[in-house]
Amino acid sequence: MDDELPSLDESKEDVMSFHTIEQLEQLFDCFRAKTGSPETIADVIADPDPEKLQSFLNQGWHHFVQRQRDIQRQRDNKLRLPLPTPELADADASAYWAPIKHKFCAQECCRFSPNYRFGWFVEYGRSHCPDVQYIYQCHSALTAAIRKQSDHHVALLLKLGANPDGFELSVCKRFQALFLRFRPPVQFRPPVDLNMDYEGDIGSRDEILAEIGTPETVHITEEEVDERWVAEFWTSGDCSSVAHRSRYEEPAPPLVIAAGLDSTVIVDQLISHGADHLFWTANPSLTAIPDPPTPSALALSSPIHEAIASGNRDMLRHLLAKGFNPNVLPLGYVQASITPLMATFLHSEPWNEAAYNVLAEDPLLDFDLRTPYMCIHVLHAAAAHSLQALQRVERDVPLDRAGRTAYGHNLLHIACLPWAIQRYASTARESIKNLGLRRPRVRNENGFWSAQGEEGLSVSTCGAEFPAQLELLRYLLASGTQEVTAYDSDINTPLHYLAGARVINEEAIQLLRAQPEGEVAWNEMYNWYGYTAEEIWEQAHRVRVRKDPWYGAPTRKVATLPKIRLLSQSRYRKPKAA
Repeated sequence: MDDELPSLDESKEDVMSFHTIEQLEQLFDCFRAKTGSPETIADVIADPDPEKLQSFLNQGWHHFVQRQRDIQRQRDNKLRLPLPTPELADADASAYWAPIKHKFCAQECCRFSPNYRFGWFVEYGRSHCPDVQYIYQCHSALTAAIRKQSDHHVALLLKLGANPDGFELSVCKRFQALFLRFRPPVQFRPPVDLNMDYEGDIGSRDEILAEIGTPETVHITEEEVDERWVAEFWTSGDCSSVAHRSRYEEPAPPLVIAAGLDSTVIVDQLISHGADHLFWTANPSLTAIPDPPTPSALALSSPIHEAIASGNRDMLRHLLAKGFNPNVLPLGYVQASITPLMATFLHSEPWNEAAYNVLAEDPLLDFDLRTPYMCIHVLHAAAAHSLQALQRVERDVPLDRAGRTAYGHNLLHIACLPWAIQRYASTARESIKNLGLRRPRVRNENGFWSAQGEEGLSVSTCGAEFPAQLELLRYLLASGTQEVTAYDSDINTPLHYLAGARVINEEAIQLLRAQPEGEVAWNEMYNWYGYTAEEIWEQAHRVRVRKDPWYGAPTRKVATLPKIRLLSQSRYRKPKAA
């Protein structure tokens, strides 16, 4: 029949033989011509009428059944499927039709299926389409209905067989494998030998984990300290790799998406239809991804974190009432994992004090819970934000409970971390690998929270933060819990960080130098790279007028090769042998 739907196997086979987006779109046009309509289930979901969605799904169901009958006739001229065909909603009632319905609903490439994935090119296309230079977004029919906040559409899709987890576990595992610690670099090329899987990566998640052999949740290792790039103090400096990995849009669990929006009804619908939430409701909270993993354990975020990020206090209260753990740590990307309390500072703009207060009232909340990667305490996150935030947290937990991070930072270190490093000074560039909390915080289209780069900063914007920084430093020093001679993994004291800033807070330096042992920390303590804070400060002052465009230095100078000084031309010539 000319108006039949191609089967799932046929559609996959056709896709594998195409190598450009234009050819792929021609294939989709062919699909639409066969079905007589350009609409997909994603288009129908945009219509608020649930009757239209039900009619559309039934149309696809009858096409699918007719196709199965034709296949049977071609094989042995026997009709095994009984007549008449029931409606899709009633197919589960029959032992004959239930497995047929399951097969229909399992089709992710069929535009009539309740599990239709628009953006499935992420999974099937990359290694077979080397000419494609971008990757489609990854959505399902269910997540599209959730984003439309249509509880009628969500209820109908779930009733008719939509996966409440949005995607198969295998898809979640493939995506999370991109964010494993200690893994080899992510491959973004077609497979060149049989050792690489069909997505172009070096292997499956299980194979990569077996090769790594080290638990994902260990604190930062010596190798990671040595290889660290400049990054905000609580997270990884693996910037380029994350940028490539975030070319994917996360196949986020529907519960996570729903929690970032307004409808608590949709959250309840997903839970009642079996959406996995075991990792997020486990008490005590799990400290590692279980084996075998679940979709909730592999997610990069959690419903609690999404409710905080969206500023929806009512949703946060609803989730806590449903038994979601206020201490949950998403472990899909360990280097960026933070507690919900920390998310009120780091994943919000401005500080979400209302969400903090809701969490603080929960009897299950653990104020001393630390992150697995950098061993960050909530006091560290608050100190990075502001004195007001720190004083609010101090009402719940005293300052001396903060201790040190896995990198060795105390609260005074964090209060002194620069927003931008004086990169024109080699001493500062070598010595400083950690930044403070830059603001404003923004969330990119892939879900990662970050701050503006140095292009959004200037001498005036950095200088505007100095009074607040000075007030915070005075408060910490007056508490009697901090030492100016404390050093971190790079043997940097707080003064090293102040001296290496692109815009230097001279008053803060004078304040710390005036403390007991302040002069020792300033000119006697050498960091791992062999520099004192005073030496970093001196070079930063020398180069900023000569090289730094923030201070009026010429920009875009053409690079030239330096002259080589031969040994014979050096004043340090070795004496001739006797």
